[in-house]
Amino acid sequence: MTKLHYKKRWWIYNRMIFISFALIILFAFLDSIQINAPMIIGKWDLYERYQMPVFFWLWTITFLVIAIIYYLFARDISESIAVFLVPWIWTLFGVQDLFYFIFSSQSMTSGMCWMQQTFMSLTSRMIGLVCPTKITFIVNALIGLGLGVLIFLGFKKIKKWGL
Repeated sequence: MTKLHYKKRWWIYNRMIFISFALIILFAFLDSIQINAPMIIGKWDLYERYQMPVFFWLWTITFLVIAIIYYLFARDISESIAVFLVPWIWTLFGVQDLFYFIFSSQSMTSGMCWMQQTFMSLTSRMIGLVCPTKITFIVNALIGLGLGVLIFLGFKKIKKWGL
C-alpha cells in the first residue's frame, strides 16, 4: 500500500465520519420540525410506537449504507465497522436528542421521564436520579461522543482487517 493511497483513505475515512455527524444534526433538525404534530394533538403514544422506531431504523440503515460505501472505496472491514458504529453510538447516546433541543422551540425540563426507554435512564440511575434531566442529556451525549471518538481512533489503527 503506497503512502498516497494511505493518506487518501484516511481523508475519506475522516470525511465519512464528518458526513455522518452532519446527518445526525440534519436528523435532529428534521425531528424538531416534524415533532409538532404529535405535540399538538397529544398523541405521544403513537409517536413512540410508530415514528420513533422508524427514525431508529432510518439512522441504522443510513449509517450502514455509508459504511458500505466506505468499504467499497477503502476495502477495510475494521474502518467500515467504525464508520457504522461511531455515528450509531452517537445516536444511541443522545447526541441527536441534544441537537434536537438546540433546534426545537421546546426546552429541556427538569425531569424528562418520557426518555425512560433510552440510555438516558441508565445514566440517570447511575447518578442517582429518577428521570433523565438536562444534566443526564449532556453527560450522556458527552459519553457517546467520547466513546465514538475512541472507536474512531481505535479502529483507525487496526490495519489487519483490510482486504
